[in-house]
Amino acid sequence: MQFNINGMGGKKALFSKFLDKQTPDICCVNEVRTKRGMKFKGYNLERNDRKNKRGGGVLMLIKKGIEYERYTPNVVENGTELIAINVIAKDKSKVCVATI
Repeated sequence: MQFNINGMGGKKALFSKFLDKQTPDICCVNEVRTKRGMKFKGYNLERNDRKNKRGGGVLMLIKKGIEYERYTPNVVENGTELIAINVIAKDKSKVCVATI
């Protein structure tokens, strides 16, 4: 699932309810716009906040029990907010999922 939250701020509780109902395996969230700590029940969280100015930022929620590893692509432009993971299947093959 891909979601542009346009600022997590006051939307965290509503977003948590959405996750509880829809239960996506992986949820990529753009425009997080907060540096506060966050947790979501049943999910591991990876995030990359905007470094030099307000706003932006990305995070990825991966359902607990899904095996994955954080992946850093070889080519990343300076300042790009990016998260990439390799999801590891039972046969140990990998599928890359990214949010930019």
